Amino acid sequence: MPSIEKRGSTGVFRYIFDVKYALHIDKQGNLSPKHDDINVMHRYRDAIVAKTGQSYEREMFGAYVLFPGKNDAVYEQHPLYKSISEVNIGGLPFLPNETKLVEQIIDNLLYKNADELQREGILPKGTLSYLTSRQGEMLVLHHKLLRKNSWESEELGPELMIARSFLPQEAIQVKEIAVANDAGIYKTAEVLAVQATVDYVTFTILNEQQHELPARAHYDWQCGVVLPLAQFDAADCFEEIFAKSEAEQKIVRIFKRVSAEVRFVLDDVMVTENRSIARIFVGDILFELHKKEQIVIATSCSFLVLLQYRVISPVQV
Repeated sequence: MPSIEKRGSTGVFRYIFDVKYALHIDKQGNLSPKHDDINVMHRYRDAIVAKTGQSYEREMFGAYVLFPGKNDAVYEQHPLYKSISEVNIGGLPFLPNETKLVEQIIDNLLYKNADELQREGILPKGTLSYLTSRQGEMLVLHHKLLRKNSWESEELGPELMIARSFLPQEAIQVKEIAVANDAGIYKTAEVLAVQATVDYVTFTILNEQQHELPARAHYDWQCGVVLPLAQFDAADCFEEIFAKSEAEQKIVRIFKRVSAEVRFVLDDVMVTENRSIARIFVGDILFELHKKEQIVIATSCSFLVLLQYRVISPVQV
């Protein structure tokens, strides 16, 4: 029973993979799990619960019967495979030479974020608030934008004063603040209260914490940036916080999966909310991303970049 924790999620995603050797053979000779075994998966999922506060909630997100089936391509049309996309319960062929569909399921669990897995699960009303990503927004800014820039190596609090001209309008509604220096983001803090005047906004903060999010380049900060907390939580480097859309975030995850040497480059060194990832390096190979283009396959690196992006031929640099 694998359990998966996702960055930015307060809960655990649990799944059942149950091996069954009994088979159902239809009139055309197609193999599938027995329906009784699939029904057992429904009962398992409904019976396994977690206590949250004074109540209990189901915590199983999916259950799969692994059976000695053949011919993945044919089985993909079977109702017990299609039911996985509908209720996240079904059967999967699993033999030494028939592992593709199981691999796809495992990839899905590992490389989707908490919100995507939550949408795929079938859980009782109320579970979303228990397992979903953190809600709210984060203000990210360079310490030089603070009225007292000596806070780079000192404690930030209890108050941060910032000129209104450095802040987006929505900054007064953020739940947390992240502060960067030239090396990247180094501290975060929760926002307790906000006071605004004509010229300045003062944030009263608490729970200051060290937070290492390195920057791969030197940036010129002219203003702060506001972004969702879940987007901030998903980043492993400063540049990744500018992967705003679901499409961009999927591309980032795909490249990170392919190589530990991946490096993301923004479209400009001037930090604004309009920044985006423009180039990706995998070792010495450069990929340029162009929005609103068609999908192509970067066959030389054996992976597919999805959705509304085109990868211009990898170029040796």
